[in-house]
Amino acid sequence: MHPLLRRLGAVGFFGLALTGPALAQDAPAEALPAEADKLLWCASAVHFLGIATADETEADTYFTASQMLLEKAAATLIAAEIPADDVAGIVATYDERVVSDFESDADLPYDPGACLDALELG
Repeated sequence: MHPLLRRLGAVGFFGLALTGPALAQDAPAEALPAEADKLLWCASAVHFLGIATADETEADTYFTASQMLLEKAAATLIAAEIPADDVAGIVATYDERVVSDFESDADLPYDPGACLDALELG
């Protein structure tokens, strides 16, 4: 399995396994709050930056940032009354979407370099 896609089979958000046909049913991005869409896209993009770097410390920083972005996205989804059972499936679709976005020639929906700004660190 390609390392960028390995995350799809890993234990996911809130400890739920990201496997099984039920998780293939995702909410379209248009149905999600705009902030959640951005946070989820950025969380996946930052995670993949962690996979791509050879520096272990830098990778850990990216993985931690990705988890923080996922937590913010979850809070946004829960506030929008998205059922908790749907959250893991939604997260998995963003991993697939980011890979597809990077592989396409189209413009990216968000600036990967600005994704960490959503954490409001500093």
